[in-house]
Amino acid sequence: MKSITVPATLEQLPHVQAFIEGELEANDCPMKAIMQISIAAEEIFVNIAHYAYHPDIGDATIRCQVGGDPLQVIIQFLDHGRPFNPLEREGPDTSLSAEDRDIGGLGILMEKKSMDQVEYAYEDGRWGDLLTSVDGIDLEYDGSGNPTFYANGTELLWNMEWQNGRQLSRATTERDSTTEDVLDFAYDANGIRTRKTVTRNTYRPVQTYKVTFVADGKTVKTMNVTEGYTLKDSDYPAVSEKAGYTGAWQRYTSPVKSNVTVSATYTKITTYYTVTFVADGFTVKTMQVYSGYKLKDSDYPSVPEKLGYDGHGHKWRVFPDNRIDFVK
Repeated sequence: MKSITVPATLEQLPHVQAFIEGELEANDCPMKAIMQISIAAEEIFVNIAHYAYHPDIGDATIRCQVGGDPLQVIIQFLDHGRPFNPLEREGPDTSLSAEDRDIGGLGILMEKKSMDQVEYAYEDGRWGDLLTSVDGIDLEYDGSGNPTFYANGTELLWNMEWQNGRQLSRATTERDSTTEDVLDFAYDANGIRTRKTVTRNTYRPVQTYKVTFVADGKTVKTMNVTEGYTLKDSDYPAVSEKAGYTGAWQRYTSPVKSNVTVSATYTKITTYYTVTFVADGFTVKTMQVYSGYKLKDSDYPSVPEKLGYDGHGHKWRVFPDNRIDFVK
């Protein structure tokens, strides 16, 4: 009995039909029988392609035997997809109009009428000897029964990707933390492997760098970042105050690729004001301050003595014209 194995996809239908029709023609099968068998085979294969592995793709094997006197044709379709016996489904009521009939069932009805015998069998023995572990490493399989990785002893672990059923499309393994081997495979329309490409990718370990914020010669903050990190506004600490100056951080906008020091720049304040302390109509003290200066307790002079007053309840007050006066 001759056979072919193809991915169970609609694109493979012409190959399946060509295989079956070729076997029939080689044995001088009548054209009418060839057409009937080809239509029935199409119905069966299309059902496998649509439902056996969905949404994955698996394999289908078609076996064909032609011979004997009188001439006899035996065709088998084998897949490893979900079990479904179409023969158990109740046929459509052909007495009803197409609009009133339930959808489906006509295909298997045609097969029964055109073929002498149609049989279905489900055998779950495929998984009886399934390899589940190698050297303590558990093995996993996809929906088509393909292993998703291969353990080469305990040295290399190959991760495998499959396509169209049992076509190995890619295998990858990490030789160490910096090296990965990749095998890519290509196939022709008949599922024959035509190319194998080997690629070795080398990676540099991710580096960690230190970012140091320095203001007026003193470290304000340090932080560790990974290579390529870009500083955010929230990463910048408050700038240390410096008397007579305004301060701001230099902005580091490039991705970090080495240890970085971010410095604060200070700009001398050139605008000054005079603060005058007046008590009982007399100037007690004057001082020059820069724009933005905040008076400290130590800036305030002692309250002058005044005859008949003990000084309790007296305080300095800032007037709208910025004059500071002593009031009760």
